[in-house]
Amino acid sequence: MLSEIELPPRRRAKNIFGPALRRAREQSRVKMTQADLAALLNSMGLKIDRSAISRMENQEISISDVQLVYFAKALEIDLPKLFELYRERPGNTPPYEVFRSRENALQQTSGFSDWQPL
Repeated sequence: MLSEIELPPRRRAKNIFGPALRRAREQSRVKMTQADLAALLNSMGLKIDRSAISRMENQEISISDVQLVYFAKALEIDLPKLFELYRERPGNTPPYEVFRSRENALQQTSGFSDWQPL
């Protein structure tokens, strides 16, 4: 639920899933290095190198929705589990000017609490 997501400040964070991806990679059945994951993702058709994975995990660059799907497939994890890993330790969520306070953020997102996928 969006109302349960914490919004800790960090101005330089470019994504929110980097730390969750790192945990997923480190906790996978096959303990993959970043280089192993990059090789697997490349074999699946996603052109990426080890340094890009490092920068994603460190929240230095953005992660697209397409990249998230590839990561989930490579790590044999479903997207809801990635959300769970994020919620375990939210890491650093980039602040947006619209959300000047936690209360304002919850008001802005409250309309999505009952959203159901098609």
